[in-house]
Amino acid sequence: MIRTLTTRSTLLAALSASLVLGACTDETDHTSAKFSSADAAHLERALDVAAASDLGQLYVVGAFIAGANEPGCPSFVTTGNVTTVTGGCTNDDGTRLEGRIIATNVQGIFTTNPSYDPSKPSTVEAEAWTATDPGAPAESIDGKVTLTNVGGVADNGEVFDGAADAALGGIAAHSEIAFTCDATHLCTHSEDSWVDIDGVGAATLAGTWRLGEPRTGTITATGAETLVLDIGASTDECRMYRIDGGATQMVCDAPDQSARLAPSAGNRWLRSIGR
Repeated sequence: MIRTLTTRSTLLAALSASLVLGACTDETDHTSAKFSSADAAHLERALDVAAASDLGQLYVVGAFIAGANEPGCPSFVTTGNVTTVTGGCTNDDGTRLEGRIIATNVQGIFTTNPSYDPSKPSTVEAEAWTATDPGAPAESIDGKVTLTNVGGVADNGEVFDGAADAALGGIAAHSEIAFTCDATHLCTHSEDSWVDIDGVGAATLAGTWRLGEPRTGTITATGAETLVLDIGASTDECRMYRIDGGATQMVCDAPDQSARLAPSAGNRWLRSIGR
């Protein structure tokens, strides 16, 4: 499944589909990634990170929590157009939650935020948000995503800009990704987008693509080797990719219709807050 999450309508389409642990380095040349030698887990993580999954999933959380006021673990508090999720507790499933997630001026997916102002940026920030299941490694995210409507008008295209450190499945990654989408949800990376995946290396990102219908385009991650994620040929369940101009390969998620129907399918942070 492609977990890239871009514009608001793309976020909706991908929902049912989708603290630094050393991944971030000080290198200025972000071209060390070697994809062909990565094991299956690291390659899948690289595909997700290159598709802006960590940042996109964080923004989706903001769209789910906007306007919520709920006690419990975690707690949700909304003041004006700012909603804060706070951990520091253990939920009913035994998951220990730490940190905060703060959504500012975000329009809700299932509810309308009356304080939302399309002329101003929408931001979702994770402050050392960590979910630790019993007997499992901690999964965490720390960073910020900003979505700005082109011309300050909703549905006129968006500028997506974010940076985060996240650890999922025991594999840490750093993302610094920016792209602009037009009113048809066709998106193009800025020149300074890059990622760094622990055990794989760093790569710059480029490409023009659309996740919504009709799917089109590619995302290219250029490191010591080049990984091309073929968005146009991929589906909600399977990703098509090539490494260094080689044959097209495919990786698919295991079929699980019940999981695909859940809003939190593929999104660790939504699951951690009970959404």
